Amino acid sequence: MTSLNVASANLSGSIPTELGLLSGSLLFKLNNNRFTGPIPSELGRLRGGVVSLRYNQLRGQLPIELSKIEGCQIFDVESNMLTGTIPTELGLLTSVHQMSFKMNSFNSTVPTEFAALPRLRYLSVAQTNI
Repeated sequence: MTSLNVASANLSGSIPTELGLLSGSLLFKLNNNRFTGPIPSELGRLRGGVVSLRYNQLRGQLPIELSKIEGCQIFDVESNMLTGTIPTELGLLTSVHQMSFKMNSFNSTVPTEFAALPRLRYLSVAQTNI
C-alpha cells in the first residue's frame, strides 16, 4: 500500500492499532476526523513520507515509538488535545522537514534535539503551553 488517506471522512472512535501494520505507506492521513483517545504506539512502525493526524480529538501523550517512523518528512499532530512533553526522541526523525504540534496542550520546551535535524525547515508550536 502506498497511501492511506481518509481525511475529512467523518470517522470517529479510536485509531485502530492495526494501522501500524501497514507497510510501504508513503502517505498516512487521518486528519479532519473525530478520532479520540491516545495515538497508538504501533504507528511507530509506519514507513511514511507524510504522517498527518491533525484536526482530531486525540488525547494523551505522544508515544516515543513515533520516533521510529521510517522516512517521515511531514509529521503533523496539530489541533488535538495532546498533553505532556514533546518526546526528545522525535529528534531521530532525520528525514523530517516539517513538524506541527500547534494547538495542543504540551507543557514542555521544544526538544533541543530538533536543532540537529538536518532537513527541518518548518516547526510550529503555536498556541501550546510551550
